[in-house]
Parts: sequence; structure tokens; C-alpha cells
Amino acid sequence: MKQFTVLLATSCLLANPLFAHAQEESVSAVAPTEVVDNPTTEVDAGGQPEFLKKVTPDGISLGVGMLVTKGILLGEDARIYVVPTVGYVGERVFITGISGGVHLVKHNGFALDALLSARLDGWDADDLSASELAEVGIDRDLLVNRKNELDAGFGASYSSSEWGKLSLTAKADVSNASDGYEIALLYQAAFDWWGGALIPSVGVSYWSNDLSDYYYGTLPQEVAAGVPSYQPGSAIVPNLGVTFLRTMPKNWLFFGGLQYQWLSDDILDSPLVDPSARNGLPSVFLGFSHSFGKIH
Repeated sequence: MKQFTVLLATSCLLANPLFAHAQEESVSAVAPTEVVDNPTTEVDAGGQPEFLKKVTPDGISLGVGMLVTKGILLGEDARIYVVPTVGYVGERVFITGISGGVHLVKHNGFALDALLSARLDGWDADDLSASELAEVGIDRDLLVNRKNELDAGFGASYSSSEWGKLSLTAKADVSNASDGYEIALLYQAAFDWWGGALIPSVGVSYWSNDLSDYYYGTLPQEVAAGVPSYQPGSAIVPNLGVTFLRTMPKNWLFFGGLQYQWLSDDILDSPLVDPSARNGLPSVFLGFSHSFGKIH
């Protein structure tokens, strides 16, 4: 019999590379830590506290979420997305919105997965400010739109009921957009809080030269047309986040959270990037989902 679970943060995944790194932030994917200041916390046979089980719908769940994230390019408005949320986790196959994969190995808290996910960092030149670009010597009409990409790779993780979950993923573009790759390390935990589950996370990512240059630098064809040449090169990108989940009457679940990431100085020095991005890039998301029960 297959098991299902709700996707907690599909809305996050649809806009920002940070949420792509955190794509396993569904309840079932996070191994919770025990709450040390609450010694009466009940734990089931699988090492999962009762408070976390309460926010893990036992079936397929559908809902809607909203994400607001700061635009980082010159003249770019805040990105606002309202999207459906859907999730499926079977015995081996899992789908979490714009990502999914297959468990190749899963034993005693360790998992090795084959992954496939979309990176939605693409942008249209028309969304940037022509006047602000002109101030740095760039004609907006000479810029080329950046494409979204499809990434494939592998992920390894280890979960413990005592200290949480640590995961390492490596994915590369297979859609001929940036031809780059990313390696990400993420730590997550879960705590009983305000009648729900609080899931903090901290991580760091490595972006290859091709990845950073494609989305935040100028392309060879643009340079040939007269745009100033700039390639930020590889980058280390740290991030922090927190997600909160709480059950509601009639099988509804509320989820919300905040994510924050910091781009490297070389990316921030790009003539395409808004200087205010040096303060970090916040993203806020919230939504509701409804559980429809098990499918046998």
C-alpha cells in the first residue's frame, strides 16, 4: 500500500533557487528532533513525535499557496505567485510540485535518491528597468531572455529522531539552458510549537560558473552586440529558513514560512543586479491544503 503526504512549500519552489534546494521540506521528509525542553513528548515506533504526526496528512492533499519574494535585478518588481499545492510520496516514487524522484536506497534513516526538478530562475528582459540599465551602460533591447531549466541528479540524506535531517544534493542542467550545476547541503529539524510543527533549516549551496554566469552575468551574444562583459563565476550561497505547519478542522492544514539567502559579492557586483540585494533576499510564503485520505 502506497503512502501519500502533503507538499508544504510548493509555492516556495516555484520562484526562487533557495526553495529548489529545500524541496524536501514536506513533513514526511523532515526527521524531527526531540524537544528537549518537553520531556513528555510522545514518540512513535518509527521515532516520530506525535506532534509531527498530527501535521502529516494520511493521504493525497491539494491546496493553494502564495509566495512573495524580492526581485533582485535592476527595476524588477517583487515576484508574487499564487499556485496550487499538491504532493505525493509513495514507497519509492515521490513528487513535490515541480520536483520529484525515486528512492534508490532507503534504510535505517539513510536515503539515496535520483532527482529531477525545475529551476525557475529565468527572467525576461522586459521586466527590467530600461532607465536603470542605461545608467550602468546597458541597452535593455540588447539583452537576451534567460530560460528556466530542468535539473537532474542525486541526493543523499540521513535522518535521526534525535537531531534531525542532513541532506546533500547534486544536480545539473539537462535542458541546455545554463549547462551549469549546483551542490547543496541542507540541515533541518522539527519542534513542537503553538499546536503545530516548527521546521527550521540552514544550508549552503555551490553554484558552478555556468549557472551563475547564465542568470547573473552577460552572455557572449550580448557582449558581441555591445553589452559590457561580466561573468560572476562560481558562487557560495548560504541560506536560512523556517516553516510552520498547523492542522485545522475538517482535514485542512495551514503552512507558512520565511526563507532568506545571501548571494556572493561577485553576483552582487553584476551590472544586472539591484544593489539593494546586498541586504539579503527574503521570501515569504503561506497557504492551505486539504487532505482527501488514503488511496489504496
